[in-house]
Amino acid sequence: MTTTNYSVKASSILDELKACGVTDVVTVPDYVQASVHMALEAGYLPNVRIINCATEDEAVALALASERVQAHMHGEEPRKVIARLPGVVSLVV
Repeated sequence: MTTTNYSVKASSILDELKACGVTDVVTVPDYVQASVHMALEAGYLPNVRIINCATEDEAVALALASERVQAHMHGEEPRKVIARLPGVVSLVV
């Protein structure tokens, strides 16, 4: 794997997810984040539920359907959904 000055170690990403209390990861596995996906599948964060999706639309729909996400939204509809895959789905409430 080629490393550039802009690379971030998978362990750094996963340690931040743990520090933020992330309990679920809804993702579309890809080559760019392969090391993150492999570490998750290998149990790096054993208490995190991993949901692999086939498309970006599926990932957004599952994230929005999550009871945990709904609880944080306090019954409001998202004003904006930003899907930057590979990466994250951000909701603006």
